Amino acid sequence: FGVMSLLFATVVFIGMAMPQQIPDVISAHEFHVVDADGAPRARMLIDRTSYFDEDGMLRATSASDGIGYNDANGTGRIWVDQYGIGYYGENGTLRLRMNSGGIVVADDNGTFRTRMNASGFVSYGEKGDVIWSTGQDDLTGRTRN
Repeated sequence: FGVMSLLFATVVFIGMAMPQQIPDVISAHEFHVVDADGAPRARMLIDRTSYFDEDGMLRATSASDGIGYNDANGTGRIWVDQYGIGYYGENGTLRLRMNSGGIVVADDNGTFRTRMNASGFVSYGEKGDVIWSTGQDDLTGRTRN
């Protein structure tokens, strides 16, 4: 009993003598958050914070120049920035851009196929030729005849 009491008193005394130190400031270039298995879940850098799914795929980024969302394969699909909202296809090609100037829709190759703004609506062919329009033919200021 005496040895146990002495051991207990020693542990308590050591615990009291070593107060837990919490720093006022933590300085680092990056912060990484990992799950219980060590897989990355978030990273905070100077210009962005990135979030990863349970498989380690990048799924979202909040950066100094915009906010992005990725699909389950890690491909960037949506990007919101000062130029508006962009939606990207599975191959990474811009498919839709919406901003204060209007909306443009592109095909799988990135060729603009539809454009709509305050001046009208235009539908383009595969080679960029105007198929149909309202208002101005190519929305550059020329009116239809």
